[in-house]
Formats: sequence, structure tokens, C-alpha cells
Amino acid sequence: MPRYWGWDYKRPYYTMVTLRRREGLRLAFSVLDADSPTGLRPHPLTQALTRELFRLGATGRDVGTLKPFVIMPDHIHLLIRLRGGGITLPVYVRILRLSLQKVCRQFTDESGPIFERDWHDLIVTRRGQLGRVIHYILSNPREALIRRAHPDRFRLSTDVTHWSLGDTKVCAKGDVTLLNAPRLEAVRLSRSLLPGTQAWRDALAPYAAWDPGVTAVGTWWSPAETEARRLILARGGRLIHLCPHGLDRLWHPAGQEAQQLCAAGRLLYLSPYPPQGRRLEPGETRHRCLELNALALRMAEALPPPAHRR
Repeated sequence: MPRYWGWDYKRPYYTMVTLRRREGLRLAFSVLDADSPTGLRPHPLTQALTRELFRLGATGRDVGTLKPFVIMPDHIHLLIRLRGGGITLPVYVRILRLSLQKVCRQFTDESGPIFERDWHDLIVTRRGQLGRVIHYILSNPREALIRRAHPDRFRLSTDVTHWSLGDTKVCAKGDVTLLNAPRLEAVRLSRSLLPGTQAWRDALAPYAAWDPGVTAVGTWWSPAETEARRLILARGGRLIHLCPHGLDRLWHPAGQEAQQLCAAGRLLYLSPYPPQGRRLEPGETRHRCLELNALALRMAEALPPPAHRR
């Protein structure tokens, strides 16, 4: 079933595919190394997989793997281009998995499949998105090193409860102690605010003079909220990000800045929704963001119980 409604899957396009190592498999595709310029230490299996990916990319007529790709200890990120021929993405991914599995067999005596049955794909649908996908692939090793240095900040916490959340239970990744901040303030700015207008400048003026002792809570969804987020961080502030999608064990904050903010204890992701396993429709995202705006306001206005008051 197509993941992207209205997308013509027969047209040429780029997609990032992620293949994950089967859970419980001792075989490591590569080794993380903080002293390496790339964050990855050369490894015989890594080199063998790289040669196979180059071979597949060179021989594919209708579809092929491209640089960059990255081979992590437990997963592989690939950039694939479909040229509009007869082969489909699922068929090519099956060829990839079988070819790479054959290479891995030379380095392990374990039985069973090497890769998980499910795989993830991200189709490049917008102008400028390809550059961000390439940056994500290249920065993956460094982000993994950040997560390894601060495992408690990137471990999924389920059924988090707190007096500021009322009866709502949430999943969290990041520094959960931000929930105990002495002051929480909800940030809710309308999508109708237009950059460059006086209304835009007036709405964002308080965030340019943000008090770093206040923790901001919001969805950071609208353009004005995105700019407020930038201003708050520039002032040394801390953020709680309410996510319309669910959080699971494999989800990580996107981008090196977000990883560093989580590691520094300045960012916390919360979601009251279960993981979807699919992309949310625009109307669904809007409805959830409105619900989360109400949750942000409740969190900011909630009074702590006497035991938490100073």
C-alpha cells in the first residue's frame, strides 16, 4: 500500500531506505569510534558491504544505490534513485537485502535472516529535501556517538506521569527533569502570522528577550513558533517539544542540533500518542497539534502540589 497519498510511484524519485539488523544478532556491521574523522572505524565487513553496494549501484539500469550511504553497527542508511523503469522499490530492496545478506554470511555462523523483515523508506517529495536527507545520512555516526555518551537522555521512557500533566500519560525522550522546571510557559503562535509584518515582530518580541530560567512548551509547528524556538535557544533557553507522532524505541531526534540539545539537558520530547507506523495526514497533524496546544497550556498553568512548592 503506498505510504504517500497522491504520489505517482512510477515517476523517477529519490528515497532513503533504512535496513535494520535483526534483533539479537551478534554480528556488527561497523564499529563506532570517536577518534575517527567519520565516527566509524574501518571494519572488514563494512568494507565488503561497501564494495557490494557500489557493485549494485553500478549495475542497476532502472534503479540504483547512490552515494552517500552509511553502514552503522546495527543498521544501514541508503540513498536510492528510481529512474522510472519497470522495477519497483520493494523489489529492489529485496535484491539489496539478499545481496547484502550473502556478504554478511561470510562473517558469521549464525542462522536465520540478517535483516529485520520491516524496512523504512523516506521519499524525497519536496525541493531542498534531498540536501537534508544527505546531511542526515552523513551525520548519523556523530549523532550515534552523542547518544552513546548520554544514554539516559536518549532512552525511551514510557508512561511518564507528572503533576503538570494531570491524568495524561506520555512517552518521553530527552531530559525528563525539565518537567520539574520552576516555570513552564506555553508557546502558541498562529500560522496566520506572516514574516516581515508588524504582527509577526510584535508576537516574537518577547522571545528575543527570553528569560533562560523559563522552560518553553509547545509543538513548534507553525513558522512563527519555529522562529520563537530559534530565539529561545539563542538566549540559552530550554524546550519541551510536544510531538503529534508517537515515540518508540527506534525514534531519535532529527539533526545534530537536536541531539546536542538533548545531551545537554535542554530539550525534552513528549507524546501522548502511540506510535503510528505511518505518516500522518495533514488534517490529522493539525488536529493533534491543537490538542497538544491545549496540553501545553495546562502544563504551564498547573500548580504544583504542596510537596513541590518552594
